[in-house]
Amino acid sequence: MKAGRHQFRALIQAFHLLATHPWRNLWLLLLLTILLIVQFCGIMVTIQGESWLRRQLPEPTLILFMQGQASETQTHALWDALANQTSVASFDTRSPQEALNQLRTIPGLLPALNQLEHNPIGSTFIVHLRHPDATHLAQLEQELSLLHGIASIHSSHHWAQRLDQLISFLKLVSLGTTLSACLIWVTLTAGMARHQAEQHARENKLMRQLGASQMYLARSYGYEGLLIGILSSSLAVLLLWAYWKSHFSNPLPPAVPIQFPDLNFLATCISSTIFASSIIFVIAQWNPNRK
Repeated sequence: MKAGRHQFRALIQAFHLLATHPWRNLWLLLLLTILLIVQFCGIMVTIQGESWLRRQLPEPTLILFMQGQASETQTHALWDALANQTSVASFDTRSPQEALNQLRTIPGLLPALNQLEHNPIGSTFIVHLRHPDATHLAQLEQELSLLHGIASIHSSHHWAQRLDQLISFLKLVSLGTTLSACLIWVTLTAGMARHQAEQHARENKLMRQLGASQMYLARSYGYEGLLIGILSSSLAVLLLWAYWKSHFSNPLPPAVPIQFPDLNFLATCISSTIFASSIIFVIAQWNPNRK
């Protein structure tokens, strides 16, 4: 019962500390909220940026050209090999006649194609990978080159390498932005807590002389950090949600693959912010109160 009263008094004291300078604390709270929004967005881009880029940019593929005289058995063998490949998401086929009809749509080739006595073009397979990066493309190309009946393989290997580099750069930038915003947030939160401790150093010294323990004094600062964490993280999530609802329809169109974070992600971010804010407020006031 007594411990509960102490906790309640510490919570009231935390509200009192926040209300001491309301306008200054309000501006600091808004700045912390903006920094949290930057951090949340940076984490979202780091997690979902790769899938967004791969949807917006051309997909690296493998195109297999069968020999014109390739037998039906060789064609079926390639079909089975692609169907059994775990790295292959799907593949499309074009018959020799379909490939020839597509070439006929090119005006410059039409006179030459009309002089052909037979169709020299074999079947074509367009392969889509589950993970279309440069490593998987090179590995699959090497495996398929051993099959008989394939005239040539066109690989988007160089484009896949450039795309992998672009994705790595995007992740590096988003991670750097997130860490920078996190560092500024920690510094600003610690400065805010330090300033509060210095403002009430004389009051805390008097309370220690009256028998108050260091842990007792730290409770109010811990609760103040708790309140700052709850307010800033909740406001950041609400602003992100409001922006999302105002700019994106529900359900989302296929052109918008970035999804709003799920509850687990939000709960982790909010709880981490609250915990970190409380710890920072307790640690930042520890030394000033020992004076």
